[in-house]
Amino acid sequence: MNIISVAETSSTIELAQRHLSSSLPYAVIATKQTAGIGQHGRRWESPAGNVYLTLACLPITYKLPMAMVCSTLVCDWLQQFGYHPTCKWANDILMQGKKLAGVLCKGAMQSGEWQHLLVSIGLNVNHSPLANSICMQDIDGVSRSTPELAVALAKHLATALRQPLTHSRKHYTCAGTELWYDDAHNYYLRNPDDNYLCLNALQQNSAKTLQLADSRGYHYAYQHPITVPTLTADIGNSSTKLTLFQVSAEPITLQACNSTQLHTALQRLQTIIAKNWVIYCVSVNTDNYATLQQTAKCYGFATSILNGCFRYTGNYNHQQLGADRLAILEACLNEYHQGQRIIVASLGTATTVDLLSDQGKHEGGLIVAGADTALQVLYETTQLPRSSHSKAKDELGLDTASCIYNGQLQCQIAFLERCQKKYRAEKLLLSGGYAAEVTAAMPQAIHDPILVAKGIKAMVWRT
Repeated sequence: MNIISVAETSSTIELAQRHLSSSLPYAVIATKQTAGIGQHGRRWESPAGNVYLTLACLPITYKLPMAMVCSTLVCDWLQQFGYHPTCKWANDILMQGKKLAGVLCKGAMQSGEWQHLLVSIGLNVNHSPLANSICMQDIDGVSRSTPELAVALAKHLATALRQPLTHSRKHYTCAGTELWYDDAHNYYLRNPDDNYLCLNALQQNSAKTLQLADSRGYHYAYQHPITVPTLTADIGNSSTKLTLFQVSAEPITLQACNSTQLHTALQRLQTIIAKNWVIYCVSVNTDNYATLQQTAKCYGFATSILNGCFRYTGNYNHQQLGADRLAILEACLNEYHQGQRIIVASLGTATTVDLLSDQGKHEGGLIVAGADTALQVLYETTQLPRSSHSKAKDELGLDTASCIYNGQLQCQIAFLERCQKKYRAEKLLLSGGYAAEVTAAMPQAIHDPILVAKGIKAMVWRT
């Protein structure tokens, strides 16, 4: 394939149009654009250090829109870097809720055959030109050579666009669109400008959840928060909590503390929702996430980890926070924050406390040993008798075991009360293993046992 490489041009797509008499395919690559073009003629910020390319080619004929097809192909290519992108209608590629790349397609057809197709791509590699954009270096800290990336991406697209329609199916979530169907039961994804992508239903179960595919065979596990279920996983050090948010029923939560329980939970979920559904995950334990990922495949589920297709809206640096803390903060902002100073606490293996201002700004947090963690150290050091934390009460104990558990419970209560007083929080929101017992002793507190799951759901669907 011929590569036309320039240091600077107004836009690669305009330069590519001047070479249409050349043999196809060819690619135009620029270090910098002075007048980059986005969708609807919008200006695309094009500083040096990113990829700007236009591929001119003759693709196999199949249904439009080509922008979505090419965006999906770019997502394929990005997976080699460990990324799990989101295709947002009609030509955006998102990571962590921010724009990583844009795809623009222009072409000419005659009698159903392509005369040419120009695929123009701007990919943020080493610089994020706008506040709502992100670059590859932001994601993984790696500085990359853009000419090498541009050539590799152009070759990938040129090869993929010549593949037959039986191309292997991929899993991507389409964000920012509306799912609808006509009287003939043709399904579409439609954006506010009334552009649409026609999809074919692959499967429909009794719950009326859909698996959809475009005409190339790419599979979209399309999950809209109102019309179809959302499945989440909160993966901790001691257990994995799976929560299914259903359309017209209460959420179902299944907790797995070992392999047998995980298989049982996934078997049950398999009877409720369609195969190839996406489990959106947050994890503080890489081994437990790997176990879920491997086990989920056995039951036809795909997994998407938090640092993939998620949207963060809080006023904080998400890279400085753990996955579980991110989720509970987003849940708080989505459901509980109403212009008050609020403390959000998770009482698990560790007890984490985060403070949100009345403006929703994250002011910081504290982390101490969780109740069970502290008790484990006490047992290992002293060999004192054990009991069940579910029996812990905010009162004096009558024997050694109850003294230990009630004492640890009151340590958690005292810590939270001091935080609330010191940081002038008007509301206290609790989740995690000891949250029920602590809430019983602190009537002003709000207990939400699926706060992490709600946070994942909020990040998946907030646009």
